[in-house]
Amino acid sequence: VMWKIKENALGKTKTEICAQMQQELMSLPAQIKEIKHMDVVCNSPGCPQDNYDVMLDTQFETVADLNLYQQHPAHIQVGSFIKQVVAMRACIDYTI
Repeated sequence: VMWKIKENALGKTKTEICAQMQQELMSLPAQIKEIKHMDVVCNSPGCPQDNYDVMLDTQFETVADLNLYQQHPAHIQVGSFIKQVVAMRACIDYTI
C-alpha cells in the first residue's frame, strides 16, 4: 500500500504524520499474529513532490490471513487515523 499525505493534516506536517503512521503501523505485528513480515518506509526528503509519502509492505501466509488482518480491531484503529490524513492511496495484493 502507498499513501500520499495531506498537507498539514490534523495540524501536523507531512514529516510528523509519516513518522506517526510508521510507528502505529509497526505496532501491528505484535498485536496481529497473521502478519509474517511488515516494513513501513517514508519517502526521503527532497524527493519529487509527486512521489508517494508512505509505503507499507506486508506478507501473509494466505489470503485468509490477509482478510483476518484487515478485520482486526488494531488494524481498523490505525486505519481510522490513516483515513484522516491521506489524500491518495494505491494498493496491490498478490500471491507468490
